[in-house]
Amino acid sequence: MQRIMKHFFGRVPLLGLIIGGIVFSATATIGQPSPQSNPKQAAQTLFQEGVSLIRQQQLDGAIVRFQQAIALDPTIVPAHYNLGLALRQKGDIQGAATAFYRTIQAKPDWGLAYANLGAALLEGGNLPQAQEYLERAIVLDPQSAIGHYNLGLVYHQQRNPRQARPALQTAQQLYDRQNNRTGAALAQKWLDRLNSPT
Repeated sequence: MQRIMKHFFGRVPLLGLIIGGIVFSATATIGQPSPQSNPKQAAQTLFQEGVSLIRQQQLDGAIVRFQQAIALDPTIVPAHYNLGLALRQKGDIQGAATAFYRTIQAKPDWGLAYANLGAALLEGGNLPQAQEYLERAIVLDPQSAIGHYNLGLVYHQQRNPRQARPALQTAQQLYDRQNNRTGAALAQKWLDRLNSPT
């Protein structure tokens, strides 16, 4: 954790940085948990409230609920992950990176969490660590279009077109297979930039 915080720099504006989001949810009764309830159950209830608030576009309330859930049960991985997504959406890149880092500490085999941590580090300008986490995301999930795409952006920022091109081509192919036109179009834009003389 110290390594991430120490080397996190100012934001880098990038066309089309992609953060992947899956909001975990399960059916649960929404309501304030009582202080006498089991802390894990109370954390789950708060987490579900956070998910509900996300769906209602109430990010501030969702962030508070995810933080409350984590305070009661630090092992609630989906709360860490969704906190990262919500903080990123609010523009708190440092907070998002911290939440994604805590997610991978709790679930070290989750490629999408690595991809999101790498994307947050990329946006923060920490290219070496972004590359490290994005490469790990792809090892864990070779079909991660988000991982390949953002790794292509890292290589582009490092002025390494030989590695950027295949990463972006792979991302475009994966996005095409997923029928994700936006992702495929963004990958193509970056490929066009690489292919145009400067």
